[in-house]
Amino acid sequence: LIAGQIEQAGVPGTYRVESIGARRQVLRDIVVGDPERPDLTIARVEADIDLGWTGPALGRITLYRPRLRAPLRDGRLSFGSLDPLVYTGSKEPFRLPDLDLAIRDGRALVSGPFGAAGLKLEGEGALRDGFAGIVAIAAPGVRLGDCAASRATLYGALSVGRERPRFSGPLRLRGL
Repeated sequence: LIAGQIEQAGVPGTYRVESIGARRQVLRDIVVGDPERPDLTIARVEADIDLGWTGPALGRITLYRPRLRAPLRDGRLSFGSLDPLVYTGSKEPFRLPDLDLAIRDGRALVSGPFGAAGLKLEGEGALRDGFAGIVAIAAPGVRLGDCAASRATLYGALSVGRERPRFSGPLRLRGL
C-alpha cells in the first residue's frame, strides 16, 4: 500500500520492506530524492490497516525519525522531489490530509535568505481534527532586511481542531 502510493506519485525514492501483513505494513530506511542529499529520510514507517465493511482502509501511520530539508525558494518552501505532492496547482484552498498520523522524533531544517532554523516535532492524532503534539524551533540567527534576531527559540503545544492549527508557547529572543 505505502510503496504503491510512493510509486503512483512518481516520487523518486528507495525503501526496504520490513513486513507486510493484513493489519500492518512496515517500511524502513526510506530515502526520498537524491540519495547523496535527500529531501526526506524516515527510519521506519508503520501503516496500520483497518478492516471494515467496505474493505481495507488506511489507519494510523507512524513515522519514526523523519528528517526533512525545506529551503525557501522564490518565496515559498521547497520540499524538493516532494513539491509535486504539496504544490498541486489546485485552485481549492489548502486542506490538511485526511490522515491519522503519529510522528516520533521528527526533525526539519528550513533554510533561506533569512538564515536557518531547526524544527523538532512529536505528536499524534487525526491531522484535520485531533492532532496534538509538541514543537520546538531554534534559529541561531535570523535576518529579514535590516531586522535581525539572535538565538530565537519557539517551544510549545501544537494542536489541530476542526482543521485549524493552534500553537501555544513562548517565543524567546536573545537579541533583536
